[in-house]
Amino acid sequence: MKLKQKPHKCDSGITGWKGKLQDQYEDFADFEHCCELFNIHTRVGYKTPQEAWDANPTIQGSVIPSDLRKSGRLTSVNPKLN
Repeated sequence: MKLKQKPHKCDSGITGWKGKLQDQYEDFADFEHCCELFNIHTRVGYKTPQEAWDANPTIQGSVIPSDLRKSGRLTSVNPKLN
């Protein structure tokens, strides 16, 4: 991962990061591999890794998995937190 990130306060209350999706990975193969392991594409609102990669949304997250989301979303990825 490249991890070009800006500090960002997450819904969990801790300081996490924020940046463009493609800036967080070396290339599409790296992103696709992470999607296979962690379903990142679905967690940021896309059906396939390719759709997420092509859209290149700004995403935010932290060490807490439920903080991962597209930036600007008003609801949590975890419905229990809404």
